[in-house]
Parts: sequence; C-alpha cells; structure tokens
Amino acid sequence: MSGIISHRGNLDGPIPERENSPDYIDQAIKWGFVVEIDIRYKGGKLWLGHDYAQWPVEIEWLEQRHPNLLVHIKDWDVLTQTQVWHKFHSFCHVGDPFTVTSHGLLWIHDLSLTYTQESIIPLITQQQVIDYDNGPRKTPGHICTDHPVMFL
Repeated sequence: MSGIISHRGNLDGPIPERENSPDYIDQAIKWGFVVEIDIRYKGGKLWLGHDYAQWPVEIEWLEQRHPNLLVHIKDWDVLTQTQVWHKFHSFCHVGDPFTVTSHGLLWIHDLSLTYTQESIIPLITQQQVIDYDNGPRKTPGHICTDHPVMFL
C-alpha cells in the first residue's frame, strides 16, 4: 500500500449517505485508490458502517478486495467473532493520538507528532488538504482523505 487512501470510499468530498457502501468502495478502487473502510459485527454478520452497522457484507467480498482495503475495526466482536483479520491490513483506535496498523504503519491523528514514510495521516477536510499543500512539507508515506482526487 502506498500513497493516497480514500476515506470510506469518498473521492471528492464526503457523501455520508454513500460512505462505506460496497458500490462506493468499488468505485474508489476502480479509480486506483486503497480504501479505508469501517467494519462491524452484529447479529452474526459483518457490516460496513462508520457509526453503526449499515451495509451487510460477506467475508468473500472483503477477501476479493483485500489488497485495496485498509480495515478500521470498529468493535470488539469483529475481532472475537471472526478469525480472518490476519489476512487484512487493519487497525483499531478510538480517539487515540496514534495507533499501529497490522502491517506496522503508524496511523497518526495528532499531526503535531513526527511522521515518516511509515505513517498514515488523515487529512479529511478539504481545508486540511489545502493547508497540507501550502504548509511546510513533512512527508508521510500515506494520506487518508475524503478528497483523494485533489492529489491526482
């Protein structure tokens, strides 16, 4: 994985009603982006969705796309009820300034921390992208954003 990551499938700004939906994720993958997705486990099924379970998804769907996914594990049940997460590039955090992904990259929310080529930083808003482009250039290895087409 390298470069620009689509946040929840967004390409040119957030569209909350489509975020994390399978067709939206596939669209971002077709554009060539890795996609950060939010995964949950509820009622014996896997679900995509940031704040709650929105779209049921089969493990086969995820496995077919695994090289193009960065999986944000949103609840404990995903870890304890499924045994396949070693196949995926994944991470878990809730308000932490940073966390380490399963592939050893640093997901850094606190941008005052030093980041390197082994870092992923979230630049979610368009203003954050503009500020990044116009600011002093620290170079993370990866950027997760709702505006990945701004980097093309």
